[in-house]
Amino acid sequence: MSGDYASDSEAFDLFGLPRELRNAIYDAMLDVSIRELDFGTSAGVRLAVKYAMTVQLALVGRQFSSECRERYRGICVVLKDTKSWFGDTRRLTLPSIPTIPSAVAGLEMRMNIQAGSDHNSTCDSLNCWIPGEFKLHRETAEAILARHDSIRSLAMYLYISDSDRQAQDLRCALINQDMFKNLRCLKSLAFRRQTVVESNNWEFPASSEVLASCEVKL
Repeated sequence: MSGDYASDSEAFDLFGLPRELRNAIYDAMLDVSIRELDFGTSAGVRLAVKYAMTVQLALVGRQFSSECRERYRGICVVLKDTKSWFGDTRRLTLPSIPTIPSAVAGLEMRMNIQAGSDHNSTCDSLNCWIPGEFKLHRETAEAILARHDSIRSLAMYLYISDSDRQAQDLRCALINQDMFKNLRCLKSLAFRRQTVVESNNWEFPASSEVLASCEVKL
């Protein structure tokens, strides 16, 4: 073999490539999975991160880390319930929100809602818990948005348990949807089906059936 070929021991000059090609490499490494971080159940929420840069990539080098971060402006945080918030709505308080990275551009909230076993069809019963839960979820979103100017998009997916009261609970949820009116950055508001298994495991998959999508009033 002639000496015209680079040996295996020579390092590849990534920064010798045009920026467009480097960007394509960074995008190919984008972590599109949802990696859930364990903050314990006492906070009342679980936090997951989409499109976050792994520590290994951040340690490659200053220029690499800087250029890679520029491609990760779509970092999204997913907030999930870990407990039922229904009950005496006068006693509901904001959950303790884990620290959220400052570079986050999107927030997604996946929350369980429940009207209550004594809820009646008129949706004006004192036993209806949905208005109180909606108020709590809105205040949670507002508290996060107030701390993070970088967040440009908010999606709210509210899950209704799969039961014989599901249609009634959905009706009540739609009646009270205006509680999310004019919420900053809200781009999507939808009610999804939460199966019994998902309810027990507190899992809220994004692929769950959409029962209703609401018009977002910005």
